[in-house]
Amino acid sequence: MSLRRAYDLVGVDLKDFTVKIMTEIYGVDDKGGRVRSYGFLEDAELAEGFVEAQMNSKDFRTRECSVLTDGKNGFLLNVEPVHLKHIDTAEEAVLEKARAKLSPLEIKIARKYL
Repeated sequence: MSLRRAYDLVGVDLKDFTVKIMTEIYGVDDKGGRVRSYGFLEDAELAEGFVEAQMNSKDFRTRECSVLTDGKNGFLLNVEPVHLKHIDTAEEAVLEKARAKLSPLEIKIARKYL
């Protein structure tokens, strides 16, 4: 299976995937800004050794990352947790906004027939 984007995971059984802590090797510009990623390694010492072995090692950095991987494909995970909105909470917010637009008579009729 060739996966190129996280969207390719939609509907895919993830039993062969696991979250691993990996070390990203990335390049930086002359101001220290991130330019591009060169890859991810499971062994942090090997990643550091790779950087030190480069002739222009000052242009490389490493950082620890969480990666969802099956060993061939990898997807960088967001470091911040996401807040999952429950449907009943979202539904209540939409209904509250709709109720605010109704007249008292419309609310009375809605309660009687809905």
